[in-house]
Amino acid sequence: MIRRSVLLSAVLIAAFLAACNGDTTSPADGAAMFTKQAGGTCQDISQQQINDLFPPGTRGDVTSQLAHIRNDVKKGNTADAQNEMFALWQEILNLYYAGTLNGGKSSSTQTKVLTMGSQLYCLVGLDGSSFLVGNPLSSDNKLQVVFPSGSSQDVISGNGNGGTRIDGNTLTAPGTVTLVLITTSFDPFKGPLHTKLDQYGPFFEVQIVPAQSLNKPILVAQCIAGWSGGDPPPTVHLAHNVGAGIEILGLASSFLNCNGGANNGPSAREYFANGEMWNGVQAIGRWAVNHVTPDVAYAGSIGVGGKTSSFSPFGGVDTAVVMEAVSLLNQVAPAGVDVASAPKVRVRTTGASTPLDGANVSFSVTAGGGSLDPGHVTTVNTVTGANGTAAVANWTINAGANTVQANGAFPPPPSGTGVGINGSPVVFSATGGDLIPWQAGGYKYLAGPADHDAGFQAPAFSDAAWAAGQGGFSDHTPSNPYCAIDAEANTAWNSVPQPTDMLLRHTFSLPSGWSTDLKVSVAIDNDIEVFVDGTMVSGEGFVSHEGCATRDSFIFTIPSSVLSTSTTTHVLAIRARDRGVAAYVDARLYVPTP
Repeated sequence: MIRRSVLLSAVLIAAFLAACNGDTTSPADGAAMFTKQAGGTCQDISQQQINDLFPPGTRGDVTSQLAHIRNDVKKGNTADAQNEMFALWQEILNLYYAGTLNGGKSSSTQTKVLTMGSQLYCLVGLDGSSFLVGNPLSSDNKLQVVFPSGSSQDVISGNGNGGTRIDGNTLTAPGTVTLVLITTSFDPFKGPLHTKLDQYGPFFEVQIVPAQSLNKPILVAQCIAGWSGGDPPPTVHLAHNVGAGIEILGLASSFLNCNGGANNGPSAREYFANGEMWNGVQAIGRWAVNHVTPDVAYAGSIGVGGKTSSFSPFGGVDTAVVMEAVSLLNQVAPAGVDVASAPKVRVRTTGASTPLDGANVSFSVTAGGGSLDPGHVTTVNTVTGANGTAAVANWTINAGANTVQANGAFPPPPSGTGVGINGSPVVFSATGGDLIPWQAGGYKYLAGPADHDAGFQAPAFSDAAWAAGQGGFSDHTPSNPYCAIDAEANTAWNSVPQPTDMLLRHTFSLPSGWSTDLKVSVAIDNDIEVFVDGTMVSGEGFVSHEGCATRDSFIFTIPSSVLSTSTTTHVLAIRARDRGVAAYVDARLYVPTP
């Protein structure tokens, strides 16, 4: 809930109500009735109304001014009648704020003043019915007549927390400015503006009646506080509704000195050091504009100003949002294979964490030479959706260090200030290795006599009863080596009696639709057969190697055509045979570098 005592936004409304000018009639009793352009009638001000509202010393002057206005209307001198009306209307408001009208500033007096103001407008062919909506004469609000002038004119809300400054030579005609506090309660970071951005209020309705073209923008200023009662973020700007969206105003020096608190948030240097670039830029900008002109003191919190030439509900919005990773930032995956968690980011507001659509996000491979999406491209441009996320379909990495960088930005608005994204860029890292490296864990193995367990290479073969082990497999230990490679042994191979076969099975995964050949390198002493998905890839029968095993004793190509297309999980199967003296087997499965 917004607390009126600590929050404020000024609202300028563009709905300048249509004029109600029309023809006049002259009833027999002399009480003029004025017909609205859109139909219906406007009731003229009666003497009883004057007597009820004004003390005796002012009634004659009001009656005289009304007579002049009526006379000009009857003669068709519309411009003169309207100027005289605004002069009288200003006098009435001055008397009200001075507390000299009958009833002082009571609610009854407020109703009478607003009714008379609406009647005065209609008397000269203008529509003043908007004065009857809400109560611009309450203590929080303000109702003030403004005239074309070479000097600036300030309109300040009754609570001193917001207003407008109309510079000289801005107006083309007189009018009435109305500031009315919006008393609707909003959930935190919500408000009347047409945006998902975090909003800061409360909010004021401000109207200028009648509508007119401005020679220059009007300065809007307001005192804004954070939802917890402290200061708002330094990235809060004024914004107002434009159609179904909003326009965010550039920072301008506030003529209000909102001294309810001082912004003790991080410095621009601290923001930059934390990677919050947009916050840092805005902190510098706010410091600059707040040191331009002297201020007049009013109550409130942080002063925010902005200039505009169109009007609608105004409030504070946070122009800094956040982009964050929603997939793994650091991964390890086999080279040539898609990482398990493809890069994905979310753009959200800082306070309410509201997802934001419409942000442009560019994913680019920045190291490692991998590729993105099924098209194997190095850059993917996309836009955040309703859930605030953007992603690539997949990221295929190469051996070693790989990075992808996600940069986010909102399209620049047609006018006003844009929204900045903190946390951009997001960098994703992945280290590419082998599908099955040397000394890999995860093997299922079984040693036995030559040719035992025929058919073990079939993917559907059950190895549930086999032991689990880690390569390499040897009948010597690192502490009692026979060959140098025994220093890399991790699992004992019982090679008695001879010849003895060691059977190995290891699963590996590939993305669906895989179409690249693989390589398998082996270290073997003595003989070996290699299968992938049940197909022998080492040639016909055993391939023999005499002497101590070494890595890359043999390297075999695994054509992509032998890989099963019915699954993304595949099986490497090996039958290794020892014929005496020393036994050793290990393997490496990898995607060859182009």
